[in-house]
Amino acid sequence: TTDGLELLERVRERYPMIPLILFTGRGSEDIASEAIAAGATDYIIKTASPDQYTVLANRIEKAVSRRRIKVKTTRQERINSVPRIILQKVISQTTREEIEHTVCEEFVSIEPYSFAQISTPVGERADIHPKTWAIDDATEIGSRPIIDVIGGDTRSPEQVVHGTGESLVVEDIKKESRFDQWQSLFVDTSLSSLI
Repeated sequence: TTDGLELLERVRERYPMIPLILFTGRGSEDIASEAIAAGATDYIIKTASPDQYTVLANRIEKAVSRRRIKVKTTRQERINSVPRIILQKVISQTTREEIEHTVCEEFVSIEPYSFAQISTPVGERADIHPKTWAIDDATEIGSRPIIDVIGGDTRSPEQVVHGTGESLVVEDIKKESRFDQWQSLFVDTSLSSLI
């Protein structure tokens, strides 16, 4: 049989980041210490009071809220470090092409980025054409690499940015009405945000 502490350890091994609250009928300071040492987010001893479930629900809500804040903060710190990381790599480059390619490769090497592209206007209509890019090995749309789909598509966000001259951040392209003709390309991918 598996007791609560053993279960906690097994779950924590498999899911190291999720909040775990041990809700147990056996309560002591020693067990509470073991639970916290094993990775419990919180520890609650069962009682005969019906209020225990309200307490449990409140602790769950607080644990989830703290975890979400931590994930958001960690993600923001990682994003804020991107310019410094890229600058360190770019300093050693000697040509514009090397710099542009390095910038794209460095973006892709940093989570959560999967694809980076630098484009340039070409021709009288100033169509946008990819100049250089980098992509992680797993990013495809259907059987085609993403660059084949994005490059030169007049409905793409890069065309919109070129037309307006303003920066664009799309948190979830699948919900962005401006790109409804383009959204179907992303349905079966893990890609969701564009900067």
